[in-house]
Amino acid sequence: MSDFSTGLCDCFSDCGVCIYVTCCIECAVADNWARSRREDCSLCHLIAFSHPVWTRDNIRMMLGQREKQYAGDCLVYTFCTPCAVCQDARELKNNRNGNNINYRNNNNNSPREQPLLADGDQPPPYQPGVVLQPQQIVQPMPPQPVFIAQPNFDPSAQYQQPPAGYAPPPPPMYPQPVYVAAPPPQE
Repeated sequence: MSDFSTGLCDCFSDCGVCIYVTCCIECAVADNWARSRREDCSLCHLIAFSHPVWTRDNIRMMLGQREKQYAGDCLVYTFCTPCAVCQDARELKNNRNGNNINYRNNNNNSPREQPLLADGDQPPPYQPGVVLQPQQIVQPMPPQPVFIAQPNFDPSAQYQQPPAGYAPPPPPMYPQPVYVAAPPPQE
């Protein structure tokens, strides 16, 4: 079980991180949250400012610690927010290559990182200058229904009278249009 590599009050051990947190703590919190989840920082991370405790939990998980310390993390973030954000940023910066970090999703379960290969297929070897075209999958058309025309069948005759038990259709709401001849052209 490992602890953070730097102390809570070691803010000046990395002056770049200290200045970054001092100038824009919201950006540093969003950046820490995104980096602890191996994501790119986005506007969504800036809007959701309520996650620094979960950031520390993610960092602890990366460091191999299993126990949760939510109460202590809440106290640290309540009374020492800049120092805690600096400590998180330093920890993520020191371990950015994953040397000591046991990432949660390093088992390649993310759909983005999964290769799109069928079972047993191997990816093609890399060949410079060769561009592979995607394969087209052709599926057969399902059988279409067949309609047989009946001789002497008039579909309009079928709907002249309503079936037994049904009311007659309502009268038209508007009168039928009356067509008149166009007026003669004026000279």
